[in-house]
Amino acid sequence: MRTAFKIWLVLTCISLGLYTPYYLFSNNARDAVEELTLWHYTPISGPAEAGVPYDRIRSMFSEMGFDIDLEFEDALEDNDLLSDIDIDYVIADYAAKVRASSGLRLVKASAEIGRGHTLTMVFAVQDKGYLKSFALVRGMMQLTVETEDFIADLTQLNDTEELFYGLFHKDETKSERAVRKIVASYNILYHDHLMANPRASIPDTNTHASAKKIMTLGDVMEMMDMPTDPVEDTPDPEPAGKIHEVPAGGTLDNAISSLVESVKDETGANEYVDARSVLKARIVGKTTEDAAVLYTMEREIATRYLAVFLHTGSEYQLVANTIVDSQSAELAVENGIISVKTLIHSIEDPMCCPTQEMTLNYRIDGNELVEVPRS
Repeated sequence: MRTAFKIWLVLTCISLGLYTPYYLFSNNARDAVEELTLWHYTPISGPAEAGVPYDRIRSMFSEMGFDIDLEFEDALEDNDLLSDIDIDYVIADYAAKVRASSGLRLVKASAEIGRGHTLTMVFAVQDKGYLKSFALVRGMMQLTVETEDFIADLTQLNDTEELFYGLFHKDETKSERAVRKIVASYNILYHDHLMANPRASIPDTNTHASAKKIMTLGDVMEMMDMPTDPVEDTPDPEPAGKIHEVPAGGTLDNAISSLVESVKDETGANEYVDARSVLKARIVGKTTEDAAVLYTMEREIATRYLAVFLHTGSEYQLVANTIVDSQSAELAVENGIISVKTLIHSIEDPMCCPTQEMTLNYRIDGNELVEVPRS
């Protein structure tokens, strides 16, 4: 019996001697956030909670242009719009209470966007423990953008997870676009806050720091460079690339009118005819008479569409129809690729008024218009 005990004791000491250094140097909760990839994030993603198989989600990520093996810290550092990246534990009473009640560590990742904006994401992480020598991210708990004037909690927005995914895009332009959308979301919430509190106290830089002045609604809108007209934006009422059931077109005007009536029946919106743009070029068929059409439907808000019609020789037939950016304006076609010039938000732009030019490229894929990544 004594011999068996000695053998057990020796083996235990050896195993602890081998395991302890491995445990001490294995990844902790902070490392888990730094090394987080979309591959690891898959089980806690929205689609996974809806029952979509993991391999299908990862395939979807790849098809959408996301790098599923890119680590989170690298994604932040590779984005030219972000600086001063910091990933560390949340040190606060509520974080201690969360850990005591659930065993989860809260880790925050923060970055400076520019113009005084700070992006912060808080993750809940199952920390390593005895005989469990690795930490595991259990979810993103909070996404906020903060300035001196306002803190916007974007966590409950419908597209918060999509904005997070966008940071992992292989195309640098699109990963930067995700940051711009985050700032635009902040601007919207800040605008809503100001509209709900039109007489909020705003510091007057021309007086003592402790002095305040009361601003009217007009002052607030002028401060934000906002027009008094309704703000146009693009909703997501339907999936991109949707084809509307329309009859054979005949002339191009008839084909466009049929499509517009179909969209009107579905959405209740009316076309703003003066904004329609038509360009004839070789897109699908063998002639130069195919047509790309940019048109706008208005209801409470304005929605911009891009449609392509094939010229068969005797009539025009709808090939594809999709929603594009609401600021899209100028059309061009080269080698079957349709280019649409649009405006996007730069970091310093107010919500209402994007100023940075960008060209979006589309091609026909079956009966869909798909965006072509910029080379």
